[in-house]
Amino acid sequence: MMRARGAIWTTIAALVCTAGLSGCVHDDSSIFIQQVLQPGLVSAGQQCSFKADPTEPYITQGSLDISLSGAYWAEYLVGNQLIAQSSPNQLQTETSDVNLQGAEVRVTDGQGNPILSFTTLSAATIAAASGGTPSWGLLSVRTIDSDVVQASPQLSELGSLYALGTYEVVRLVTYVKVFGKTLGGRYVESNEFEFPIDVCWGCLVSFLAADEDPCYLLPNCRLGSVASSTTSSVPCLIGQDNPVDCSQCLSDPTCNPTLVLNPNLATDPACSTTATDAGTD
Repeated sequence: MMRARGAIWTTIAALVCTAGLSGCVHDDSSIFIQQVLQPGLVSAGQQCSFKADPTEPYITQGSLDISLSGAYWAEYLVGNQLIAQSSPNQLQTETSDVNLQGAEVRVTDGQGNPILSFTTLSAATIAAASGGTPSWGLLSVRTIDSDVVQASPQLSELGSLYALGTYEVVRLVTYVKVFGKTLGGRYVESNEFEFPIDVCWGCLVSFLAADEDPCYLLPNCRLGSVASSTTSSVPCLIGQDNPVDCSQCLSDPTCNPTLVLNPNLATDPACSTTATDAGTD
């Protein structure tokens, strides 16, 4: 329901702006998307931390492992070039700060065929520009979710292919445009920012030698509990952009394949007695 209301509100605002009223700004430069910031590595349990700074690390394309995460969240760095209007001498309040309200998202496949378009609501505030220097803010936007996966036959098949031992990566292209209002009440929109995302099943899970028990089918993470004690950092968004060691997601069958196999099924005859005994204690 929120998507529908957001889409209706945005459409009405766009029509008003098309009518040429002075309360609208749509020149793709008043506010603009600069880049997508790179999610970092953190200690287990910590959250992502981003700075609204154009010198921060950024990425030119993303990756999503839908076996670990059902959505891709992009952290957009948004600039505001509207010049400050406040004047203490004239008792004039600031009207060029921008309250971002959300984003319009459209997703296509790698050949440009449309998959899904929607509006997602969010919130952030960007101060007015200082002279010729833009001010910066951040807006987190969900660009791929379960609706996109269901709308794409290629994505819905990835899990079945993985079960058959086939790894496949599907390229999607997202187009995002953020919108909001200035403190003066003017509706503003950014440029449309193109950002490709490679979607897969299981491709962002890492199996280290310290994780795997050679007596069992590979890959496995039967020794992952030992490896996890020496793992110092994990992706702040598991399943997105950075690989994760299987020891950090043992409850997931993709990270711990023996969850769906007979745990006593040893593949090395030299290990079979030990494995069977260990399983019956």
